[in-house]
Amino acid sequence: MSRFHKILVAVDGSPGSNNALQEAIRLAQALGARLRLVHVMDELGWVIGFESARAPVDEVLPRMRRAGDPAHHRLRVFRNL
Repeated sequence: MSRFHKILVAVDGSPGSNNALQEAIRLAQALGARLRLVHVMDELGWVIGFESARAPVDEVLPRMRRAGDPAHHRLRVFRNL
């Protein structure tokens, strides 16, 4: 039995991050582990010149729903961590 039941991988959209994600997916499937992703956004970068700093984050769930992504119901957004 595997010692790894949960795998956490940080993603930022970079090529290295995408490679890490692919490896984490492979590993989670091979071990039957749960895979969790974390992506941290600096909200200050969104504030300057934009009416709402939360708009990009708040658009993620509706976009996933429209795309028919089956994972959208498991996605949770945490703020002010």
